[in-house]
Amino acid sequence: MSEWAVVKISRRQVMWKELGRPFLDGLEDILGPGLGADTNYHTWSSECPLKPHSHFHNLVANLRVVEAGVLDEDDRPACTMEEIPWHRQRGGKDVPLDDLQLVDAKKLWWRLLAAFVKKRRIEWDPGTEEEGWKGIDVWVEPRDTKAAMMGTINYVGRNPLEDFAVYSNSHPDCPDPPGWLQKYSNKSRPFGWWLSLRSLAGSQKEEREKLHPLTGDRLDYLGKYSLRELLDRNHGRLGFLDVVKGRPVFSCLDRWEMEWLRSVMKSRAPPWWDDDE
Repeated sequence: MSEWAVVKISRRQVMWKELGRPFLDGLEDILGPGLGADTNYHTWSSECPLKPHSHFHNLVANLRVVEAGVLDEDDRPACTMEEIPWHRQRGGKDVPLDDLQLVDAKKLWWRLLAAFVKKRRIEWDPGTEEEGWKGIDVWVEPRDTKAAMMGTINYVGRNPLEDFAVYSNSHPDCPDPPGWLQKYSNKSRPFGWWLSLRSLAGSQKEEREKLHPLTGDRLDYLGKYSLRELLDRNHGRLGFLDVVKGRPVFSCLDRWEMEWLRSVMKSRAPPWWDDDE
């Protein structure tokens, strides 16, 4: 399945639509509605990024959205957050799924995998419905602090080339990263109330005040721009500010420097790259 998924970019979207999203929908049937989750689908192995290894990282909060029993200012049912209780095993360990829920989660994932490989004639024997799900391992690692949670979110959302950089330092003779790894956009996919995380937290637009490096005038904050968006707004020209003997000097990148920049950009080059100006 891992080799199948990296052949075409469109297949990675299929993995989410037929495996990632349905699993979270089914998890709501098991744990109850109102869940919030964030998912990253990885196509590579952390230990060896040159090897395809399809797997999902699901960050599921132990909070659900429920009705608060009152009406909001628009006379609609207001909602609040409710903690999802964990279950204590016979050995005294607290776990998010009781025994029955654990079996249901394993069967859910097994059924999704079995249907997926059968539909696409991928060579894999899922076993019988009575026994196949028993080979599914469920691994849960709680995040008890904000720092641990934010660290995990950043880790699962990392660029795959970060893993390749670490790997290539240990294996200097390794080949260049394959195209499917270089072109992969490891975007997260929010689910449930995680889609409305900012509005639920009541967050406001952060006030940012910056001063012009040359004139000292106040600059208006317009938002964050990616490198490509910045180049699009500046018609393909990119400059930099340097300080020489205490005086600011502004220069533009020459064509050779722009060519190098184009070679390291992850996204498709915009149309003005071929211009001579």
